[in-house]
Amino acid sequence: MQLFKMERDIIKNITPTIPVMTNLMGAFKPIDGFKWAKEMDIVTWDAYPDPYEKIPYVQFLAHDLMRSLKKQPFLLMEQAASAVNWRNQNAVKTPGQMRLWSYEAIAHGADGIMFFQWRA
Repeated sequence: MQLFKMERDIIKNITPTIPVMTNLMGAFKPIDGFKWAKEMDIVTWDAYPDPYEKIPYVQFLAHDLMRSLKKQPFLLMEQAASAVNWRNQNAVKTPGQMRLWSYEAIAHGADGIMFFQWRA
């Protein structure tokens, strides 16, 4: 976190009105999101639910956690519309699944959703 704070301070010195953030990882235990949230202007995180999971409960929980870190809406920084390189097997997303996941993020407190890797 020390490096983040150093870089944030440099950016804030040059562009004080531009929000500074970094991508959190949901409920990843080694990272204390509450400590990180104090240092960021906006909470952001990356969501990569497994398309094989019928109902991605872990993602629901993580959205709620992100919203609670600063008690304000969060930004979903990355959501994969395509395959990812770290899964042994990638399922093809069903029609409308990305829209459903995006609506679900908004319902849990997202103010915006960005996509990462439209095509691998």
